[in-house]
Amino acid sequence: MRNLTNSLNYIQDRDTKKTIKDILYKAAIYLKSSKSFNTDFLTPTEFKYACELLKNMDIDFSIVEPGADTERKVIIVGDEKDAVKVFYIEPIHQAIEHRDVLGALLSLGIKRCKIGDIVFCDDRLEFAILKDVVDDVKNGLTSIKNSAVRPVIKDIPFLHEPSFDINLKSGSISSLRLDALIALMLNYSRNKAQKHIKSGKVKLNHEINDSVDAKIEENDEISVSGIGRFVLESIGGNSKKGRIFIKYYKKG
Repeated sequence: MRNLTNSLNYIQDRDTKKTIKDILYKAAIYLKSSKSFNTDFLTPTEFKYACELLKNMDIDFSIVEPGADTERKVIIVGDEKDAVKVFYIEPIHQAIEHRDVLGALLSLGIKRCKIGDIVFCDDRLEFAILKDVVDDVKNGLTSIKNSAVRPVIKDIPFLHEPSFDINLKSGSISSLRLDALIALMLNYSRNKAQKHIKSGKVKLNHEINDSVDAKIEENDEISVSGIGRFVLESIGGNSKKGRIFIKYYKKG
């Protein structure tokens, strides 16, 4: 196993590297003074790196997973308590989407890393946050997309299973490249898709990827800033002209 405490150069994404550096710093303090800490909400990629780092440093840790299949998780080192809280809002206007909720929370000055998963269950909305921004939500979140809301803390900090209809779409691309997939999903020209990727507006599996020819695989998640998140559900066979059939859907 590589010595993660010596170098983080293997991490390409700048934000991911910053997150892991912060965890490394806190972990080093814990080894010296036993000062407990919890991480922010980690993306799947950050979580993988953080677990590997802590195991390499021989530090025991626990995981807060505020849902059966949550995307973002929190790691606790030591005896930190009640790191995560879950709010619910009901009823919720049907026109409100994931990005509207996230935008409303960010507008309060809450950093993205303090916000966990956001799920919709029929006419109910739930989201996880870190305990240090509870008051910001209680006092500041009064509307989402011009609809008045009243967030309430759940007694048990656990999210219901998200419910959304998957609108599976199909199409074909000339190659298993990121720019080809973006062009299809957003109905862009190949050139426009490449400019979008090079400008840093696209994440592949939660990390910014500015490589237009990055290889894509089944179950990859692609996030496009200001537009949404997509999942490459499946890769099929080839057409007579050599194009590759795929299926994908917009997530949340």
